[in-house]
Amino acid sequence: MKKTFTSLLMVFVASVALNAQTYFSNNFDGENPAPGWVQFNNGIGTNQNWALYTTYHSAPYAAGIQYEAVASGLLAEDYFATPLIDLTEATSPRLSFMALQGYEQDYGSTYHVLVSTTEQGSIDAYTEVASWTETTLGGIEDWEMKLVDLSDYAGQQIYIAFMMSNNDGDYFIIDDVVVEEELENNATLVDAPVTRYIEMNQDISLDFVVRNSGSNPITSLELTWNDGTAHATTLNGLNIAAGQTITLTHPDALNYDAVGEQSIVATVSQVNGGADNNPEDNSLSATVNVISQDGGKRVVFEEGTGTWCGWCPRGMVAMEYMQETYPDSFIGIAVHNGDPMAFAAYNSGANFSGFPQMNVDRKALRTDVSQETMVNYTNTFTTPTPIGISGEASVSGREVTFDVTSTFYSNFNDANFRMAVIVVEDGVTGTTAGYRQANYYAGGAAGPMGGYENMANPVPADQMVYDHVGRALLGGYNGQEGSVPSTLTDGQSASYTFNYTVPATYNMDNMHGVAVIIDQNTGEIVNANIIPISTLGVNDAVVDANAFAVYPNPASSQVNLNLAEAGKYNVTIYNTAGQEVLSHKVNASASRSNVSLPVNQLKPGVYIITASTDGKSYSKKLIIK
Repeated sequence: MKKTFTSLLMVFVASVALNAQTYFSNNFDGENPAPGWVQFNNGIGTNQNWALYTTYHSAPYAAGIQYEAVASGLLAEDYFATPLIDLTEATSPRLSFMALQGYEQDYGSTYHVLVSTTEQGSIDAYTEVASWTETTLGGIEDWEMKLVDLSDYAGQQIYIAFMMSNNDGDYFIIDDVVVEEELENNATLVDAPVTRYIEMNQDISLDFVVRNSGSNPITSLELTWNDGTAHATTLNGLNIAAGQTITLTHPDALNYDAVGEQSIVATVSQVNGGADNNPEDNSLSATVNVISQDGGKRVVFEEGTGTWCGWCPRGMVAMEYMQETYPDSFIGIAVHNGDPMAFAAYNSGANFSGFPQMNVDRKALRTDVSQETMVNYTNTFTTPTPIGISGEASVSGREVTFDVTSTFYSNFNDANFRMAVIVVEDGVTGTTAGYRQANYYAGGAAGPMGGYENMANPVPADQMVYDHVGRALLGGYNGQEGSVPSTLTDGQSASYTFNYTVPATYNMDNMHGVAVIIDQNTGEIVNANIIPISTLGVNDAVVDANAFAVYPNPASSQVNLNLAEAGKYNVTIYNTAGQEVLSHKVNASASRSNVSLPVNQLKPGVYIITASTDGKSYSKKLIIK
């Protein structure tokens, strides 16, 4: 059997294997808490319940319990017990499950597995068979597999209970619970994270993330990847303990000299020199596109925020830092919730489970918000992309038309892309109580936070200005159906026009569009770009594009304007967020006059330079190097 793998951690779903006897499995697929399971506790604490969590190892859910609020010296115990499991035919049964705990700080919690042969819902009926402290459980940032020997219960019928004992700290989250016959030699290929898009004539290494799902240590293993030609290698001298997961790199790199799609199959085999006892979990497959050139990647950060959220100033500070530091690769959008700037459709699509959280390219979902994580994701996600996207905005009154074009740098036989435009407004202010910003950084107890430590809680509305506010989704959250054809060839372009009426309460001078192209197979944003909206000259006459020249372009210290007509001009330079960064008044004494402007104070990046005079305006893209 082949399973699909992607450039993210592959989600492994426990399943019944042909060569391994499975007695019970559950990966919590949506019924709360789970069919046939029961939960009970020792009556201490605030009576928290085991529930479904969207932080999962295999989609769509995991099961978890959060900490209790308990009096000093007491321990809350929360149990979650399986239905009856029949082991009457078993000889060497084993429990495996994936575990995750909540916090890096050690609160003194312990985690337990217990077995009952008589009753499902009685604490006294259970005997402990395994336990872990916070240190030994692991699973703080990454899921960790836990193995429990159940051979003492072979030939019996049992209930298994998972329990967290705590005194006001931590979570215990479990997933992929399996009771099966233990196999001696059993390697599982958990992931093979190959880059989805690669450039021609580049060596791309292929890693194999391998877990020892058997009882014997794995000392040798064969790794193979196949794209029509098998590339096999045998690794000796390994020492992979039962339940351990390691990453192994194949010595043969991927490298292609032509544009196109490649189907890759990765396989592990020959465990300890012999056949794998369960070959059903040994192979993964993927499609790789070789691209002719890089489309110029920009990373989209959609941050869930709200004026009621006391920790959300952290996101505001981080976004301002990113916009200033990474202007050519970072795009930030604030998705407001529960305040006057809230946008219901955007909240529904983003599906945040807490605030602040962020979705990064809709690839990393519901992640922590901080300057550090934004920097890390920007560096990690700025990889070669097969699509370049750009657009222009034209304005008539309060009507804005976005003409968006995507250019593809690979061949796609069954593409499923859609384009969309997200309308964003900066400089949003308000006077009502809903525009006051809750601020848990007030007073400095939580450390410095871009000046918020010196402001009140809440920050008065007249002291707040909100940037990056998501206002509209043109084409919907998932993009416009039919905006991109399904068959694409290298160098082909697709265009789509989006129309938007700007509400009277929005400031058009502070607005811009974010053009995105979304892969419908994954939900991920493949690429994006900012489309400035210039309201200067919205009623001006149409002019010849040759009437206004800018050189050198790119520029560094100064830029020259060649103006076709004599006159007095207002020259304004905008950044890609549509914000004015420089303004000059110039006088062209004669037609085809050359006027020089200093631009050495501008940071490297892309800008729009606009010259307007007597009912006419001209705009050009300006690059500062």
